[in-house]
Amino acid sequence: MPRSGWACEPWPLSLRVRSLCHYLEAGSLNERDYRDRRYIDEYRNDYCERYVPRHYHRDIESSYRIHCRKSSVRSRRSSPKRKRNRHCSNEIVDTLGEGAFGKVVECIDHGMGGMHVAVKIIKNVGRYREAARSEIQVLEHLNSTDPNSVFRCVQMLEWFDHHGHVCIVFELLGLSTYDFIKENSFLPFQIDHIRQMAYQICQSINFLHHNKLTHTDLKPENILFVKSDYVVKYNSKMKRDERTLKNTDIKVVDLGSATYDDEHHSTLVSTRHYRAPEVILG
Repeated sequence: MPRSGWACEPWPLSLRVRSLCHYLEAGSLNERDYRDRRYIDEYRNDYCERYVPRHYHRDIESSYRIHCRKSSVRSRRSSPKRKRNRHCSNEIVDTLGEGAFGKVVECIDHGMGGMHVAVKIIKNVGRYREAARSEIQVLEHLNSTDPNSVFRCVQMLEWFDHHGHVCIVFELLGLSTYDFIKENSFLPFQIDHIRQMAYQICQSINFLHHNKLTHTDLKPENILFVKSDYVVKYNSKMKRDERTLKNTDIKVVDLGSATYDDEHHSTLVSTRHYRAPEVILG
């Protein structure tokens, strides 16, 4: 999620979200551009009221089996966690990104000791609200199955409804892999960093598949660094400054279009810019 690099004077969330909600309802002037870049999944026809440690361990396989056993006995049709009306204790301090669905903002949660969190604010539109509730269902299933985020899926802290706008509170992460290379003049990652990130992504996707889930929208924008801190080194051969990551830990995000094996499968899969040939050809 792109970070703008500025922080405005904090306002109470009750004021900031109200103005933001008015902005969302009015629609963004750039919404058409975002629709061209961002895939919005078709919403399931059979959808009903069924809302349903930073590094890998050496014994990850045995840990994986434990997680899978836990998920096998848990119903995927359980209700989302009880909403907690604590949003009045938050302050919006920055905009992290936006799309056709709404906005993602950085907040200070005073109810959690000043913890910085990311809040995804969904537009008050029927199909977006349904997709948000479906995402909440998936996130609660994964968070309860893997509470320590060993398998690198983003952690949802809570969610609430603000005048029809579903707001999902996440742990605050760093830049996406796409935004990092964009800010680094599209210079490639180091090969050893690519190996480390690829390993984590494979572990995460394997975890989803063992839980009968398909992400359907995996792309560089949906793979975020836990921390995107870097050091700048001068490349004397290329005669330019280059950014090198300090930590390659990643998280997989945006499970709004994730689909269970036994659910309705959309005819659209993945953002068009990253759609595989076999998907395009059917």
